[in-house]
Amino acid sequence: MVRIRLAEWPMVRIDVDGLITLPEIEEYIAAMEKFLEETERREEPYGMIYNTQMTDKEFKSTKREKDAHKRSVQWTREAKPRICAYCIGIATIAQGSAMMKFMKPIIKMGMKKMMGAPGEAFFSVDEGKKWLQSRLNSQ
Repeated sequence: MVRIRLAEWPMVRIDVDGLITLPEIEEYIAAMEKFLEETERREEPYGMIYNTQMTDKEFKSTKREKDAHKRSVQWTREAKPRICAYCIGIATIAQGSAMMKFMKPIIKMGMKKMMGAPGEAFFSVDEGKKWLQSRLNSQ
């Protein structure tokens, strides 16, 4: 399931559950396409809070389907120019320590290359908001 919340613009919260199967990835892409259309309409900087709902147990026992991973990477490459046009940062929220240990170095080093905006990993939405607010304030 994907929920995109614009109520706290310019802080955009994206809540996702897993994204393991191809239908889940397609649902995510459809929601993100609508979201990117909105960012293009607004033409304003925003920060993205990417909140994964997976627990450590789910993270350890879950592997994304090969076709789902391939489609996700393909769409991200295609959407990168649209994402980085206004996005000032992506705060990824990890629900558990195993997920954080795995994700933090990938996010810190690869988010800008992958999505076109710098990224950081946090344990809480509030921490992510603070980081994004400091980036928005320096615009």
